[in-house]
Amino acid sequence: MVYAQVSATRRRLLHRRIAQALETVHSATLDQMSGQLAAHYEKAGVWAQALAYYQQAAQQSLRTYANHEAIAHFERGLALLANLPDTADRSSQELAFLLGLGPVLVITKGYGFAQVHEVYTRVQIVTQQLGEPPNPASLRALAIWFVARRQYADAYAQGKAILTLAEQASTEMKPVLVVEGHYVLGATAFWKGEFLQSQDHFEQALIAYDVQRHAVHIALYTQDPGVICLIRLAHLLWFLGYPQMAQQKCTEALAQARKLAHPYSLGYALNFAHFLYNDLRDRTLAQSLVDEIIAVGQKHAQQLWLAVGLVVQGHLLVEHGAIEAGIVQLRAGLRAYESTKQDVHRPYVLAMLAQAQTQADSPEQGLSTLDEALATVNFYEDHWYEAELYRLKGELLDKTKTVPSIVEACFQQAYTLARAQHAKSLELRAAMSLSRFWQRQGKREQARQLLAETYGWFTEGFETADLQEASALLAELS
Repeated sequence: MVYAQVSATRRRLLHRRIAQALETVHSATLDQMSGQLAAHYEKAGVWAQALAYYQQAAQQSLRTYANHEAIAHFERGLALLANLPDTADRSSQELAFLLGLGPVLVITKGYGFAQVHEVYTRVQIVTQQLGEPPNPASLRALAIWFVARRQYADAYAQGKAILTLAEQASTEMKPVLVVEGHYVLGATAFWKGEFLQSQDHFEQALIAYDVQRHAVHIALYTQDPGVICLIRLAHLLWFLGYPQMAQQKCTEALAQARKLAHPYSLGYALNFAHFLYNDLRDRTLAQSLVDEIIAVGQKHAQQLWLAVGLVVQGHLLVEHGAIEAGIVQLRAGLRAYESTKQDVHRPYVLAMLAQAQTQADSPEQGLSTLDEALATVNFYEDHWYEAELYRLKGELLDKTKTVPSIVEACFQQAYTLARAQHAKSLELRAAMSLSRFWQRQGKREQARQLLAETYGWFTEGFETADLQEASALLAELS
């Protein structure tokens, strides 16, 4: 008798017997068989065993970084639960599946993915239905979703809520929540251009961090915060005017990320390390990370790191003189970024594109690209790179023979913004641009005084490109 002709009752019995036989034969390796067992028990109508095995199959897939398989198992379990009576037990199981699904969605798609928001919003609803306090994992995930969407007020509120939960948490969980709460607040402050506040939060997170709790952070929050806060602090230190210290922290972060060998944390660290090396104008170090960024993205199907890889490749092509090819690659990287719904780096990538367009003798296109970047900055109020955008706009306007007063206004705006943000590295660049402009205007002593004041603030990093260039210009003005 063919399977299609067997009655529904006999089919269910057949699948149950198959599942029981598989359990007997493979009793020592049930993890590896859990996906098949779940499917057979579901078809047998034995929901409890089906759900248990879907959960087990998902965890087995996660251990081998088979993330898409894990997603399929979690989603299948959730679909099965939706057909069961609405009881507290079902809600508890749904919560477990949701909290398992959320992190792996983040790893594969990124925090900006719409389903991430849906999953963690559902976590909050189910948690309330069960009469439990707010779930920290959902607060943390939604906070970074808001950051990815550049909704900083909402992100800040979630970060504060995590720290509030930390005050009420157990001795074991309190430091975990302190770390995660300060990470959220540090990241939010950085994108808003509040660099000193960001530094304070990242440093507090690192003080509270304990590598022995690494597995807890990974399971609940998808990343190792020791790596993440250290690499973010490294990048931030460059903005604050400590390029040598920034490189030291970056080296520590990359070493820790490679030692822990957690793909999503490593990809994150490589991403920010490259942007730091680019800001340091160190082409050799930037080039050294390209292959690793792409390899991590490809091996673990991480769309965000693949997008970063495209941007990095495009920028380096421009640096090596292949300008048109680089522009094509940068545009591809921008599209890839857009697909991840994580636009916080968009002004930065647009600045790269504008510089490339200028090198391709299209300063008008470059200006249009910078205007697009500034428009998004003003709309979202993510001011972290605003000073550099105004400086670059002044440079491009100067190339197009714009009225000098307009050029000077852009340089002044860049300088004023950078000083207000304590962004000494951006202030130095703005001071150099404004000093060169004044030099051409015959204001040599005014130019020298401006640059001398900013350059004189620095205490380290004198071998870096910006400081060497500033030193040479200062000597020329003197």
